[in-house]
Amino acid sequence: MNIRNRYWSFLDLIAVVAFFGAAVCLTWTPKLDSVVAGVTKITQPVQVSIDAHGVPVVDATNLMTQIKLDGRVSIIIRNQPHGRVPVVNIIDLSRCLISVQSNDHIITALDPNQKRSNNLDVRFILKGKGKRTNGGMVLGNQNLKIGTPVELEGENFRINGMVSHLIAQDN
Repeated sequence: MNIRNRYWSFLDLIAVVAFFGAAVCLTWTPKLDSVVAGVTKITQPVQVSIDAHGVPVVDATNLMTQIKLDGRVSIIIRNQPHGRVPVVNIIDLSRCLISVQSNDHIITALDPNQKRSNNLDVRFILKGKGKRTNGGMVLGNQNLKIGTPVELEGENFRINGMVSHLIAQDN
């Protein structure tokens, strides 16, 4: 068997540099930034309110009970999964009808058509870890502002909502 001496050419060196450059790019992900931020205590507790309106559901009370018992939902911000966050509270946003009477009394009642339509109007109050920047609050490496579309996902549901309130809490 004839063994030749192998010399490194300029193209071989470029290939090695490209390989190591690709390896560094694959391991240096945006998730590493959140790990570094968590270790250096840059993050702070964030409370996020997400409103979901007109979600077609057959049994809304059963779904809300299931979400409360689970206590956590997966949050997806701009089609990027953030992870699972705890559910602090779920508030029913049922529509009300308002009627002003001739004697200046105001009467309110729940909209009777809402039960017939089986649509869910609800506000989820979630808690997570984020950091404050000049562009707003960053949660899961995504800039989060009021009006940002968000998806909440559980075992058997996926609800589209919108951020309606955002509070950064002090440690």
